[in-house]
Amino acid sequence: MTKSDDESIRARIKAIVRPWNGFWTFRDKPVAEQGSARKILEQSGVHVVDLVSRGPGQDPPDCEAKLDGRFSGVEVTELVHPPTLKRSLKVIKLRKAGKKPTRPEAYFNWDRDALRFALQARIDAKDQPPKRRPLRALRTCDSHR
Repeated sequence: MTKSDDESIRARIKAIVRPWNGFWTFRDKPVAEQGSARKILEQSGVHVVDLVSRGPGQDPPDCEAKLDGRFSGVEVTELVHPPTLKRSLKVIKLRKAGKKPTRPEAYFNWDRDALRFALQARIDAKDQPPKRRPLRALRTCDSHR
């Protein structure tokens, strides 16, 4: 591989990767959704077979697979605290511009009630018929207690 090839690959990766703590970190959303769904489901002990992303305009759900032997749709969404995310992205942008931010990046520390309310709001926003075996995978960069 030449230095030119290496730089070309780096440029292509940079074009599709978003900053840390910046909504989806990978700009190819179907790939990101499928990867998140597989990781969340497998870490939850679900046997995942034939996981595929649905095409543009065919969602929800974002993905389909056999989960524990049953055909299922999987809707993937990211749970973030918008003001905290906005602050962190602003800090990153300032640093990249060579400026010193007045406050550092931040994580939102979800308390139980705020987390339950936010989760229910995301579920309500994503609920759409038809329901086969509704399954939701939520991804967050924020901490919770």
